Amino acid sequence: MVVLIGTKSIAQENISFSTSIDSPLNISAENMHLDRSLNKGSLSGKINIVQGPMSLKAEKVEFNLNEEGVLPALKNLKVLGGVRIENGNNLSATGKNAYYSVLEQTVVIEGDVNIDNGFSIIKGDKLIIDLVTGKAEIMDDRNTDSRIKGIFKEE
Repeated sequence: MVVLIGTKSIAQENISFSTSIDSPLNISAENMHLDRSLNKGSLSGKINIVQGPMSLKAEKVEFNLNEEGVLPALKNLKVLGGVRIENGNNLSATGKNAYYSVLEQTVVIEGDVNIDNGFSIIKGDKLIIDLVTGKAEIMDDRNTDSRIKGIFKEE
C-alpha cells in the first residue's frame, strides 16, 4: 500500500528518535584533519559518530569548533556525500547530506531522505530531528510538485 501525503507539506507519523544530548560524542574514522588556528577540521573514511542511542555513519564530515576554552568545543558537523542515522529503537534515516547544530540541538538531513522504522518507510527531501524531544519532521521543500511518499508494510 502506498500513501501520498500532501504537496510540499510536513508528514508527521509520530516518528520519534531516542536521543541523549548530554551524552558525549564518540567519534571513530580512518582519517582526521584538525586546523585549530581556523577552528575547523574534517573526518573521512568509515566514520561512526555515536551519542547515546543514536549513531551517524558517513564517509566525509566537516566540522567547526568554538574558540579555545568555549564550551561546548564542537559548534557543528556537516556530512557530505551520504549519511545514515540509526537509533536504538530500529529507526533509521538516510540522505545525501546532513547538518548537526550543537547550539540548536538539531540534525537536518537533506536530499532523497528515507526513514524506515521496520513497519513503514517515509520518503521526502528534508528531515529535521529535534535532539531535545526526539521529534522528527519530514518535508519536501523543493520548488516542484513533489510529494512526500509513504509505504506502510502489512504483516
